[in-house]
Amino acid sequence: MPLIKSGRVLVTGASGFLAVEIVQQLLDAGFTVRGTVRAASKGDYLVQLFNNPNFSYVIVEDSVASEAFTEAVRDCDGIMHTASPFHFNANHPDKLIKPAVEGTLNLLRAAHGSDTVKRVVVTSSIAAILEPTPTPVVFDETHWNEHSIREVHDKAEQATQSDMYRASKSMAEKAAWAFMREQHPLFDLACVNPSIIFGPPKQQITSPANLNTSTAMFYDFINGKTKSLSAPAGNYVDVRDVAMTHILALSIEEAGGERFLCNSDKGGFTWQEVADILHARLPEHDAVKKHVPMGERASASVQQMGFSNAKAKHLLKQTFTPFEDSVVDTFHALCELEKAW
Repeated sequence: MPLIKSGRVLVTGASGFLAVEIVQQLLDAGFTVRGTVRAASKGDYLVQLFNNPNFSYVIVEDSVASEAFTEAVRDCDGIMHTASPFHFNANHPDKLIKPAVEGTLNLLRAAHGSDTVKRVVVTSSIAAILEPTPTPVVFDETHWNEHSIREVHDKAEQATQSDMYRASKSMAEKAAWAFMREQHPLFDLACVNPSIIFGPPKQQITSPANLNTSTAMFYDFINGKTKSLSAPAGNYVDVRDVAMTHILALSIEEAGGERFLCNSDKGGFTWQEVADILHARLPEHDAVKKHVPMGERASASVQQMGFSNAKAKHLLKQTFTPFEDSVVDTFHALCELEKAW
């Protein structure tokens, strides 16, 4: 498909942590953006936040509803589909899998009925890639998480909440690629698979209870609730980089038909490393002195799964925010939010 450098882009779930950053970058790049939100209050917040006549919103209360996105996709050149549940509180796999899979398919069906959409970029996750392995593995875009799908199939509500979430992401992305193979739409598809996303939140947050899952993890840490600092904490990427991966996946012709693992150059981290950075970079900050745990003040080397960002760096020519900068920027943003809570 031709690359998309201008025109109207639909962003689903526009009030979410990642989606707000995507919308901002699209507007900065000169696109017209239409966002979907579940309630007018969320859309009105975004209108005020962006203060840009090129942004508008439509209400989609239920992405699983038949023809949920039919009107939303009208006259759009591209689509960013970010709307999918991300939490670990489900008591049954269907609570996550149904909205993830059916929401994605509804969006693709609506795009298939449009004669203007050229490319759809779906936000997937490394959850659709990683699996337990007997020895350390560096995962890339050729890997798929089949383990979590088997777990929820065999155990249903007895599966772990982590496997429920991971299965939802793997099954939703698989459904998207199957749709492309079977329906042969006029548009093409790209998928972005980010690791744990940190970075400054811009979405509407009126209290700590409103924090998205990954930012809540960071907030719990800087308030001393995270006790195990030296254990592997996963792989990280900055929200601003994930948004840029989406923009590049939309605007670079060769990105069509590809999935992109989105992970920082740093990759795996421990909370001890976050503590070390904050105490080194902001030693006199009151919140650091009072609330950020010291731990061992020496980051132990721990063995973690690896995720290659080589494809994004090669095909998209993407660079990634240094870990230290992302940690400090996230910390400052949360300190600012606290002032209003």
